Amino acid sequence: MNIQTKCKIIGDYGCLAFIYLWCVELPESLLISEFDKLLGKSIVDKECTVLDADKYFAHFGIRSSVNKSSEAPMDGSRYAARWEHNGYAHWVGMINGKVVENTLDYSNCVSKGKIATNMPYRIVKVI
Repeated sequence: MNIQTKCKIIGDYGCLAFIYLWCVELPESLLISEFDKLLGKSIVDKECTVLDADKYFAHFGIRSSVNKSSEAPMDGSRYAARWEHNGYAHWVGMINGKVVENTLDYSNCVSKGKIATNMPYRIVKVI
């Protein structure tokens, strides 16, 4: 896959993959450099959807446990949250209920929407 196509896909659909890297303090450039390998191992799909979070982290040498939750942690840890608006969704990084990392310059989901109602949080524990 050529770099233009790869970057377009990642830019349009890779918000959760980017936020997962942010959660464990890895550089976002890893997603671009490793995308073809992640795709080849079926860890992400052709739209950069993370298919298996634990395998995603393992690819980068991190043993993890990723829990879906309806409650956000309030302990100062980093976590992913799904925001929705008009049938669209976007993942952002949050700490203590505040958005602190957004892969988009502007997100309608965050600005005009709300946190999803069904298990919107992904809490990453490094083990």
